[in-house]
Formats: sequence, C-alpha cells, structure tokens
Amino acid sequence: MLEFDPTVFLAHCALFLGGVLLFDRFLFGPVYPLLEWRRRRLNQEGAHAEEARRTLEELKERYRREMEEVHREGMRLLKEAKERAEEEAKMLLSRVRTETAQWCSAADAETAAMERAMQQELMVSYDALIAAAAERLWEEHRS
Repeated sequence: MLEFDPTVFLAHCALFLGGVLLFDRFLFGPVYPLLEWRRRRLNQEGAHAEEARRTLEELKERYRREMEEVHREGMRLLKEAKERAEEEAKMLLSRVRTETAQWCSAADAETAAMERAMQQELMVSYDALIAAAAERLWEEHRS
C-alpha cells in the first residue's frame, strides 16, 4: 500500500516551490518586463490612435466648414459678377444705341445734303440740257 511520508511530502513541496521560484526568476523574470513594456507601448499607441482619431475628426469638421465657406464665397462672387456683367451690358447697349442713333442721324443728314446737291446739280444740268436742246432744235429748224 501507499504510505504517506511527511518528510517526502515536505521535500516535494520544497522542490516544487524551489522550481517555481527558479522558473519565476530565470524564465518568467526576463519575460515580465518585456510583457509590461509591450502593454505600456500598446496603451500608448492606443492613446495616440485615439488622439489621431480626434484630430482627424476635428480636421474633417474644419475642412467641411471651410468648404462650405468657400462655396458660399464662390456663389457670392458669381452673383456679383453676374450683376456687374448685366449692368455693364446694359450700359454698353445704351452707349451703342446712342452712338448708332447719332451715326444714323449724321448719315441721314449727309444723305439729305447729297440729295439736295444732286438735285441742284441736276437742275443746273437740266437747264443746260434744255438750253442745248433748244439751240439744236432752232438750228435744225433754221436750216
């Protein structure tokens, strides 16, 4: 049968505790600081990632606001440019109409003056032609 010897039991317990202490000291001892360093590093990276995410969200919001402001400013500039172009077009059209009316009235006056000059010339020529025709008729009639 099995006998229970307390000295063997205590020796086994002492050897077990000695083995655990040796494992802890020489095997797990160097690993624990590495694990702790890794845990701290992961926590730091997690905190850094969280900070980067918050910064990214802030930058996204800022970008969105600035794009809205740029869009509003662009629409305002387009509206102003359109209004200014319409005003300039009206002024240019008015000026062109005025100049055209002046040019037409000057051309009408010049045309009327030329017509009067031509009529006077025709009257003078007509009178000369009548006189020449009458003279020929009288010469033919006398001969």
